Amino acid sequence: MITVKQLRDEEWLVRRVDRATDGGWLLACDGISDLVRGQTALFLTSLEDAIEVLDPAKTKLEPDTSPTYNASVLFLESMRRRSVANDERIHLGHRGVMNLVPYQLDPALQALQEPFLPSGDLPSCLQSVLGSPFPGQQSSGTAA
Repeated sequence: MITVKQLRDEEWLVRRVDRATDGGWLLACDGISDLVRGQTALFLTSLEDAIEVLDPAKTKLEPDTSPTYNASVLFLESMRRRSVANDERIHLGHRGVMNLVPYQLDPALQALQEPFLPSGDLPSCLQSVLGSPFPGQQSSGTAA
């Protein structure tokens, strides 16, 4: 059974419990709170002062009083964006929390127009995003 416990003021997901040689238990845990997320740790129950089991049934829900539930929407969106997509589709980062304006891509365009591009072509992916050729580019995508 996998449980969530609070040890040393952080939340840990207990993955495995083994009998320790000192008569206590050895807890193999993965960190789930912000400070310890992604960390794996071993705890000896005989050395810990307080171990609190976090019961989801005792969770206290608090209403979101922000206009149009903005706080909840922002929290859920930030949690969704933290996770890595694990499918075969291409995910475009330029459709984030900004309106795409061509001048925002100028530094990338200047770097991409340096001689390291074999034919000096502007990549078609940038042309499709921006919708028009740039100085020194013909509409066919070849250098002028």
